[in-house]
Amino acid sequence: MLHPTTSVRDEVRLTWAGRDQAVTWADGRLQWGASAPVTLTQVGQFGAGTPTGRVVHGIGHDVLAHVAAAEPATARLVYMDPPYNTGRTFNAYRDREPRALWLSMMRRTLAASRALLRPDGSVWIHLDDREVGRVRLLADEEYGEDNFVADIVWERKNKPSFTHAQIAQVTDHILVYAADRSRLPRFDTGERIEPRRVPLHNPGNTVAVLTFPAGAVELGVDGVIAAGDMSTPNIDTELLDDVIVSGGRNAGPFRMRGPFRWNQARLDKEIAAGTQLRCARLPLRPNAITGSGTRSWTTMFTRATGLATNESARTHSRALFGTDSFDTPKPEELLARIITTATSPGDLVVDPFAGSGTTAAVAHKLGRSWLTVEASQDVVDRYVVPRLRAVIAGQDPRGASLEVLDEASSSLPPGMSVRQSRLAAQWVAQLARDGSFAGLDAAAVAGVVQRMREASSATRTRLRFDGGGAFTTWEAA
Repeated sequence: MLHPTTSVRDEVRLTWAGRDQAVTWADGRLQWGASAPVTLTQVGQFGAGTPTGRVVHGIGHDVLAHVAAAEPATARLVYMDPPYNTGRTFNAYRDREPRALWLSMMRRTLAASRALLRPDGSVWIHLDDREVGRVRLLADEEYGEDNFVADIVWERKNKPSFTHAQIAQVTDHILVYAADRSRLPRFDTGERIEPRRVPLHNPGNTVAVLTFPAGAVELGVDGVIAAGDMSTPNIDTELLDDVIVSGGRNAGPFRMRGPFRWNQARLDKEIAAGTQLRCARLPLRPNAITGSGTRSWTTMFTRATGLATNESARTHSRALFGTDSFDTPKPEELLARIITTATSPGDLVVDPFAGSGTTAAVAHKLGRSWLTVEASQDVVDRYVVPRLRAVIAGQDPRGASLEVLDEASSSLPPGMSVRQSRLAAQWVAQLARDGSFAGLDAAAVAGVVQRMREASSATRTRLRFDGGGAFTTWEAA
């Protein structure tokens, strides 16, 4: 029976019969077994040049523990997409295990993955609603609650199933944990944020005197700004020192008296952090330029943000494997977002549940080194190796092989990206379906929606990978 219990540190954890017992794989299923170290033997190599990837036939947690002992703290990313324990049987694997066995396997995999991660690395754990709550407790225990980063919701279906009893399930969860969150870089989209001006003067703030260090303020035209009144109808302020402008900046320090948003300590801290201060014209009233940089991802990974769904992944799988396609693949576009967000070129990406080999394929296409592990020899032979051979041969020009250039159509308003237009088009279309535009010309509304859709689909792609590289295959015993 599963039940929470209180540890000696007065923390809640999950416990079950067999929690500390070893788990092995035999006859196509998990089984209780004896703990024993594994050895890896290379059995093959494909491609030309220095191999950057490894396919290992073995049990994920055992292989990761072995690699972590030999190569500790080397992985930048571990992506886990375990069987969800749905109770179903698919063409490539049996997805029904006693919960105690499944949880013991996940606990060992989480522990091994942490030993393998770099201090600036992260683990992304992909699950559905069945086990995500229990796995989060395990991940809190192995990684620490303070290293929890996010619970990302991925929109995995274009449309819901009509066989559900109450609420249609169209999303998955991706739990993200850091090896050490204090050392984890910021995850961003790469999309630039337009800077905005924030006046340092603010009516109603306490009047104070601030000293602006030499070179701190961009002032435009060279010359001398005489000390004196710099007030406007709603703000009283005074420049206390003449300002010599040289090279577009104040050559020496100057003081101002007025109602400021910041005190001197905050001003000094912002300047030290690189915050830009500008004043393009008189009266002299410096503005802080904030918000520049790149936009962060949110916890919503949806079609509106440019991601593919399982339908797209199955189409890709059929193109690769024909009628013997993998039942539950993930789209390469999803893995490309995760890998580009969490790693840099050359970093090591690890997947202890290879499945059809999506993670390895995308990592290879994006110039990362990779390690992928699969317990089923049949899956290795039918899916993983053939897919990766197609990748290095340049025979898979789909998915992450293509880079989408999110360039705004000329018909979009200035500053609007294609991604933003795509989201707006979905909202307007939904409002139209809900009858929110009743009374308006139906043809005109449909025309607006169509124009927005056309603009949001006006993206170009370029081929960023057309084959090359090499990988090795290994046997764990």
